[in-house]
Amino acid sequence: MEKYRPLDQREIDVLVSQGCAATNWECITIADKLDLSKIKFTDFISNVSLASGCEVSHAVIKNSHIGMNTKIRRIGRIIENCEIGDRVVIENVGAIICDGSGNFGLGVEASVVIESGGRNVLLHSELSAQSAYLQAFCLMPEFKKNFSFIIKNKIDLLDLTKTVISSGATICDVGELFNCCVGENGKIAGANSIKNSTINGFVGAGSNVENSIVSINGRVGVGCIINKCFVADSAILDYGFNAENSLFFANSECFRGEGCSVFAAPFTSSHHKATLLLAGIYSYYTAGSGSNFSNHRFKLGPIHQGVLERGGKTGSSSYLIWPSKIAPFTNVIGRHDKAVDTSLFPFSLLLSESGNSVLLPGAVIFTSGFERDMSKWLVRDRRSESSPDIVNSLALSPYTVDMILKAIKVLKGMNRKGGLEQNNSIGGEIPQAFIGKALARYHAAVNFYYGSIVAEVLEDYYCSGVRFTESCTDEKSVGEWCDIAGLITPKGYIIDLIDDITEGKIKGYSEISGILSELSGSYKKYEWEWLLSKIGNIDPESKESKDLMEAIIVNWREAAKIRLELVKRDAYKEFTENMSIGYGLIDDVDLDFANVRGSFEQNTLICRIEKETKDIVARAGALLNKIV
Repeated sequence: MEKYRPLDQREIDVLVSQGCAATNWECITIADKLDLSKIKFTDFISNVSLASGCEVSHAVIKNSHIGMNTKIRRIGRIIENCEIGDRVVIENVGAIICDGSGNFGLGVEASVVIESGGRNVLLHSELSAQSAYLQAFCLMPEFKKNFSFIIKNKIDLLDLTKTVISSGATICDVGELFNCCVGENGKIAGANSIKNSTINGFVGAGSNVENSIVSINGRVGVGCIINKCFVADSAILDYGFNAENSLFFANSECFRGEGCSVFAAPFTSSHHKATLLLAGIYSYYTAGSGSNFSNHRFKLGPIHQGVLERGGKTGSSSYLIWPSKIAPFTNVIGRHDKAVDTSLFPFSLLLSESGNSVLLPGAVIFTSGFERDMSKWLVRDRRSESSPDIVNSLALSPYTVDMILKAIKVLKGMNRKGGLEQNNSIGGEIPQAFIGKALARYHAAVNFYYGSIVAEVLEDYYCSGVRFTESCTDEKSVGEWCDIAGLITPKGYIIDLIDDITEGKIKGYSEISGILSELSGSYKKYEWEWLLSKIGNIDPESKESKDLMEAIIVNWREAAKIRLELVKRDAYKEFTENMSIGYGLIDDVDLDFANVRGSFEQNTLICRIEKETKDIVARAGALLNKIV
């Protein structure tokens, strides 16, 4: 810790000769090792302290501290009420001012999901997708009150009277910072204006940020305008994206378009200028160009909300009117002018035909696009080690497979009654002719999932003698599961957490984060217990269990073959005659197409699925030999 002392007369004379002035030189203190030759053309107002190694020129500094080896150059108006850390660079900035009236974006309420309010989330630097989900979707008064108290108590411990620019930060070519803080190694380059915000990540040229928080490793790029927003670790807003009252969590990418009252859970993606994300929760979502949503029926205002569960996609120029709920991994194509609820049927295709909504349950399972998505999310995770967001990118899990099992029962009932009974409740039609295909795909997905889990456990048992739970008595893990913005876990444990907060048993935010992290770490254990509740107890020494295990592994092997066939059939459409069109300068159209696209047999996705299928067949054979 450096010691600071007042200037002596000789030092004051040196500074004056270098174009410096002060309202009161007695209020200026310096470190002993400060090189005064690097302090030029600067006016000092009120109390200012200068650490060793700092450089200041062409600036006005008021009531501030400047850290070691910090460089400040060409300040248009003033730096006022700032605590500036070490190794900071501030150049070509209009003003950095703190007047004590703001809160740096901490405690700002963002009206997410419902534009008119009602699901407000308090912003703070450690906000996670899961804790935000609890704030937005658990609205019991006592819970909301206690959760808000926990967050506000955390914020109240902070000193909000001064702007803090932490060590290693860079602020260059910026219009103004008003009531803002910049975190360690945070960077602001070319932004127009930052007001009442905390910037721990990056803000780029031409952007305006107000009442918002940009997390470590979060990015607000070129030309963005955001107000009352949270940009999480690894989330990116860029190329003129505009948003208000919105949260963007891990690995979300939103470019060019607009967002209003958006809860963007992990891997929400919108890359097109004409796309509007509005009043909804989106997760692992991909927006097509011109995707649009409507929450206003011109009656009581914008009071409606929508839910696109994980893995959803909307095609180009697609439209949904709220309130609607779309099941996991559903592709939405076309315009849907009436509210739809497909929550009973995951992995589906929702089409618009002659103004009517038509649902094809299970149509997305084991398609080339589905398989590509499953692989891309695993390799596109950019989170830093400090990210509070929990991300589970699995498509088949107790959450979605339980949905499939329920959908199978519903479809069997519809098949017996002509396929018409369910139409009104989903807001659309399910073609009778597709029900058989849907059941086949759903059964294949269940068999593939069951076999994958059982095979992994049995391989550990036979190869290394690792024992596993043969039965389960945990009512929570075998009950209903939920997807909490990327955290897949038994719903009972989330209810316990909500009850503990409601009853005041949990006092600190770190306790909440710790419980959520523990639930994430216990996923494999809970998943196995859930699976046992569906297939029955397993004892490798029991003849009855051996018959069960054999059936599961055989079904797994056959489901893998079905998966390969469906993926190849879907992918081959990209190589059919009407798609094999070359637009190059050479006359040989087929050769031109092959040079660009490659061959079907050598396609990376096809080769990967073929290899995985061969591996599964081999693994299944080895296990069947050991089971008998």
